Amino acid sequence: GCSTLLIALAGGSEARTFCKKFRGRLLLRILFTVIMLTDTYQDATFPVIAKICRFDLWFVSAWLVMLGVGIMQVIVQQVLLGYSAFKYYMARTPEERERILVEGMFGALRASD
Repeated sequence: GCSTLLIALAGGSEARTFCKKFRGRLLLRILFTVIMLTDTYQDATFPVIAKICRFDLWFVSAWLVMLGVGIMQVIVQQVLLGYSAFKYYMARTPEERERILVEGMFGALRASD
């Protein structure tokens, strides 16, 4: 949500036109981001609750949080950004490069949310 607003405000009239044209996809992205943040919050709070309640396998839940955040949040974002860079360098036309650059920008902004 924040990255979409940032692009719309800082990008000028073309960015606003882009956001209007792809508002369905952008809203879907915002929805998925909210779901992911909610999932991360639940993953992070479960080990704390499990330890306080003396759940025997609280360290397993803590390990799963590290895997979930480390792999699903950090590594996947880096792979997606690297793939965008690869597509950018393989693009044949300036229009294709510009489209891929915008996709990569959205990915980078999403990773920084």
